[in-house]
Amino acid sequence: MRRISGKAFSAAGNALIDIIASVPEGFPALAGLKPGSVSHVSPEKSAALLAALELGADENRNGTFDIRKSPGGGAAIACAQAAALGMKATLYGCVGADPEGEWYGTALTERGVRPLLSRTPEPTGRFIALYEPDGRKTILVAPSAAPKAGAFDPPEALFAQGGILHLDGLLAMTPGVLERYMTRGKAAGMVVSIDFSSEGLVAGRREVLAKAVAECDFVFANEREFIAFCGPDYDGDAARSLEAVAAGKPGVAWILKRGSEGVIFMRGNGMLRIDAPCSPFVDDTGAGDAFAGAFLCGIAESRDIQACMAMGKAASGKMLSKLGT
Repeated sequence: MRRISGKAFSAAGNALIDIIASVPEGFPALAGLKPGSVSHVSPEKSAALLAALELGADENRNGTFDIRKSPGGGAAIACAQAAALGMKATLYGCVGADPEGEWYGTALTERGVRPLLSRTPEPTGRFIALYEPDGRKTILVAPSAAPKAGAFDPPEALFAQGGILHLDGLLAMTPGVLERYMTRGKAAGMVVSIDFSSEGLVAGRREVLAKAVAECDFVFANEREFIAFCGPDYDGDAARSLEAVAAGKPGVAWILKRGSEGVIFMRGNGMLRIDAPCSPFVDDTGAGDAFAGAFLCGIAESRDIQACMAMGKAASGKMLSKLGT
């Protein structure tokens, strides 16, 4: 692994406005959604849902609607965590040339993150999560401008000499993009990490991600993403499969996020486990990204892996215990 010589934390990925809301029972169905589902929708449908949420909040001031808005996408959440822990954090992504895109950049700045944002005619992307009182979660994603980040050359300022470069796996949607970022990051002597981000993405881009993993220092994945990465080689046990994958790539460190079963760190034949946080559960959006941001801060501070894992656990526990990112 390359030696970190500064406190620069750079990240790139899908820039989405996170809208996390607690809603009355039955609201998703009334809005024409399948409760508990995950849907990719048009910008118009996400805008209509947001308008319905805001109207509901205006008409019901007794707390049945609670809406939280924040600059999201996994890379942004990791950046905000890094900034909170004292890193010089920079995010590259793509937003719309619209008021929401302006808001996104301003909100990042308020969180201590330097925004490097490209803009397109498509509207700024949204991630909307609706929580009903029984805990059921319905998700809508309108990526819109976000995936267009791969169409632009990333700014030189993203590649800070001797820092950390954390990449959203969704960049693999555009051919050649991950390779371009990794080449420039390694040329700048950066430690490179990737978060798989999406089970569906991993299943559809296994070969691209396998090549990217070979060039990484750290790989973050939840259990479903890891199983998709293993494909037909998965043997039914995540920990055992992780040992086999890590043995084949001894220079790559894997961080497997297993929800309530905690986290496994694996490099070569060395394994370390940590329990899940004991925090009261409110919302799991962004918990894994907060873990990654904090863990990598520990790496930047030359802490041992156990201490890095503890930093990640603390950050994810804090995220789990509140609504919104």
